Order: sequence, then C-alpha cells, then structure tokens
Amino acid sequence: MMNTLRIASRGLRKVQSSRIHSSAVLRFAEEAAPAAATAKLNFNLPHKSIYSNEPVHTVIVPGLVGEYGITGTHQPVMSELKPGLVQVFKNEGDEPEKYFVSGGFALTHEDATTDVSVAEAVPLEELDASLAQSKYAEAKAQLDAATPDTAEHAQAQIAAETYEAMCLALGITV
Repeated sequence: MMNTLRIASRGLRKVQSSRIHSSAVLRFAEEAAPAAATAKLNFNLPHKSIYSNEPVHTVIVPGLVGEYGITGTHQPVMSELKPGLVQVFKNEGDEPEKYFVSGGFALTHEDATTDVSVAEAVPLEELDASLAQSKYAEAKAQLDAATPDTAEHAQAQIAAETYEAMCLALGITV
C-alpha cells in the first residue's frame, strides 16, 4: 500500500511540473466564463415545475455525501440527492423557501444553471410533524422486525431513512 502511494505521489509530481499540464490549466482558466451574480434554477417533479430558469442567489441541496450550496460561481457538478431539504434563497439575506424531497438528482452546469429533478417535493410548512414522527416509529419497528437482506428489510430501511430525514427537517430529534 505504501509503495503504491509513493509511486502515485512521484507520478503526480511529474505531471504537476509538466509544461503541458501548466499550459492546459492556464488555457482552461482563460476560457472560463465570468462568474454570474446568480444561479439559474430548474426545480422539477415529474408532474410539474416548481422553478423554471429562475434566477436565485443560493440553492442548498441534500447531496448524498452531504449538503452543499450552489451560487452563481459554482463549478459544474452532478450529485444524487438523499431525502432532505432543498432550500432556495431568491435573494441574498432572504429567508429560504424550504422543500422536503424524497431524493433525486442535481446537475449544475458551467454557467451555474442548476437542474434539480426529484420524484416528490413538499413545501416544509405542509408537512405534519406528528404524522412524520409516528410514520418514522412505524418504519423503524418494521425495519427492526425485518430479516436482513430481504426486500422487506430494504423497503423498511428506505422508509425509516426518509421519515427520519423528514423529522430532522421539521426540527424533531429521533
């Protein structure tokens, strides 16, 4: 393992010192588009669009490996979304519009246009906290009772994770 790291490290140093590499980086930097003051948001469900090419200051999405914010200067990225909150700040300093999503995908393009595609999105204020809490308890009980490596276990795990994220979005500790 250590030898592999040393070899990779030596190879990396050689590439970094290469004139070809340096000129490619400079050329890429020169060609980069100027930073936009806002990002453009497309936030879509299969049956409707919540935002369509709407300028926004910041969008925060629940990426699979963690939450991240998208602004007009964001680099291109594609991310799977886990259950959680999508927060849309139309202007700097505004309170965000909050939507609970069950999962989906976010794709940010070079010009900071961001496409958020989800199966379900519900404004946070429309969620029932006591119902979310009871559904989480029910899903957790099903998960605990299910045999590992079965379809029932997988379905219960998805339900438990989704309701747990919903409770956390509502400020309920589970």
